[in-house]
Amino acid sequence: MKKIAIYGKGGIGKSTTVSNLAYSLSSLGKVVFQIGCDPKADSTIAHNYGDRIPSVLDCLRNNKTEEKDGYNAVQLGFGEVKEKHTTKPMKGHFDKAGVTPVKFVKELRLSAPSEFAVGDKISCDIFAAGELVDATGISRGKGFAGTIKRHNFARGPMKHGSKSHREPGSMGPMYSGPGGRVIKGKKLPGRMGNAQVTVQRLTVAKVDAERNLILVKGSIPGAAGSFVVVKETVKPNKK
Repeated sequence: MKKIAIYGKGGIGKSTTVSNLAYSLSSLGKVVFQIGCDPKADSTIAHNYGDRIPSVLDCLRNNKTEEKDGYNAVQLGFGEVKEKHTTKPMKGHFDKAGVTPVKFVKELRLSAPSEFAVGDKISCDIFAAGELVDATGISRGKGFAGTIKRHNFARGPMKHGSKSHREPGSMGPMYSGPGGRVIKGKKLPGRMGNAQVTVQRLTVAKVDAERNLILVKGSIPGAAGSFVVVKETVKPNKK
């Protein structure tokens, strides 16, 4: 998949260029996904016979419902931040909702329409001790790692004459068809960590409503002080 970004100051023809480029590529049989972040929808209005297509910002400003968007969702914000440290699109997002700017914004899908109104504050008392939850965060980055550390491979012989002490082994270059190639998903050396990880079925040990803290029994992904999403487990019954 190729990505093309058109940007620059106002009035130089960005919207016209994007519209013409998208039309030309689609005429050649290419599948084109055009994203217009302009609230005026200049770059997408030409593709719908003059009717305005909702922009990305419009979609973010509303609680999503199954009737309108095909699924139920709610946006949660955390960590107050100064207005000068907020981008203009997000500032408009917060102003329309009538809330103070926050550092983190996360959309969570719901099984039913949200019972909260825009601007409501949610504290940790929505959880209870003994409840099972899932924790999602970005794991610690461990840099470049070989297959032994990254994929738990076994090492080769360490005696004199061996040429494969810690090497990953064959890459599979003799596959038939298009010729020698590395198959997608092959376990190889590479970057380890710094990826989204979800730990499921953690038990809430205690809920401290006064300090707005949740004590969870088990491992939490990410470094100390990182952003973690805690939500109701998707596996209430262990299989």
